[in-house]
Amino acid sequence: PAFDGAPCFEAARRAVARTVDSRVAPTDEQIEALARDCDGVVSVWTHQTDDMQRAHWSMDRALQWQHHLFQAGQIDAADDLVNAVWSVLERWGRRDPAKALLRRSIDSLADDYSHSIAQGNLAELLEDEGRLTEALSLHKQLYETFSKLNKKRNIAVALSQMSNVLVQLGDYDRAIEKQQASLQIWREIEDEEGQMVSLHQLSMLCRLKEDYDAALAHSQQAEALARKLGNEARVATTLHEQGRIFTSTNRPQDAFERFNESLKIKRRIGDKSGAASSLGELGKLYLDVGMMREAIAAFNEALEIEQRLDDPKMGISLHALGAVHEQQGEYAAALEKYQQALYIYQQAMPTNVASAEEAIARVRAKMGQT
Repeated sequence: PAFDGAPCFEAARRAVARTVDSRVAPTDEQIEALARDCDGVVSVWTHQTDDMQRAHWSMDRALQWQHHLFQAGQIDAADDLVNAVWSVLERWGRRDPAKALLRRSIDSLADDYSHSIAQGNLAELLEDEGRLTEALSLHKQLYETFSKLNKKRNIAVALSQMSNVLVQLGDYDRAIEKQQASLQIWREIEDEEGQMVSLHQLSMLCRLKEDYDAALAHSQQAEALARKLGNEARVATTLHEQGRIFTSTNRPQDAFERFNESLKIKRRIGDKSGAASSLGELGKLYLDVGMMREAIAAFNEALEIEQRLDDPKMGISLHALGAVHEQQGEYAAALEKYQQALYIYQQAMPTNVASAEEAIARVRAKMGQT
């Protein structure tokens, strides 16, 4: 294990030497822990994107290192490495190796808390794959474990994660129940950041239930906490949510104001993906009131951002542009956009395929095609 981790160990030693008083220098064991920690050398080297050859080399060394640590019975040390690299494997599309690492940690760890962290990471992967029943089962196990350990913060997170899965399963009532329970715990432990996130989640849930008064009240409370904490990203997110609430309640002017303010913040802080989302919502509002030029500009800007980010939501922007062309009677252009959207939906957003196919059939009928 020492050989596999030697480059990371030496990098950690050099970093420590530059920042720590030599009279209180950490031990070799502490330096090695820093090397493999989820905020340490292994994590930095594998997460970086400037030199992918080095990132892959670092990953190979890290995987060998964790394998030998597991074989040597150094389970906690091996789990540190798993925590440092599994999400990178997922990002690279290597989901099966990521799941294998997490399952090995789950099977090996004796400590209930560390075991639960690995379970939570696996649940996140399963949720992303759409394996919602399995993910929900793991989150329930996490809730039970953290309840026995009386880990309030982790209990609140587990409840929130259960809520998120229940939303995807369409069980909004139970999702709200779990999120309210999570919020109560955040309030008990006086964690304002947790409260802010939970209130935002409740706002979205109430909007989905068409309880717009409650949705707006929760969102405004979340916004107030975000401003108090100086969290601009969360301020922008809550404003965006309020824009969606006002759109649903037929208050377009209020919606315009919220989406525009959210967009300004997102541009200022460099949240490109968030900016594209706000532009998309503004484009829909412009389309609804017949401001075609503004709608096209908003959708095109959103699309350009999404293409640069390789974001599947570009399919939604293409679909929206198709709707603009269709409304203007430009059927050939509309058909092209709808077909482009359909291709992306088929690759990454299967739930949207039917809507694109319906739009294509409708436009072809207008063009006299069969």
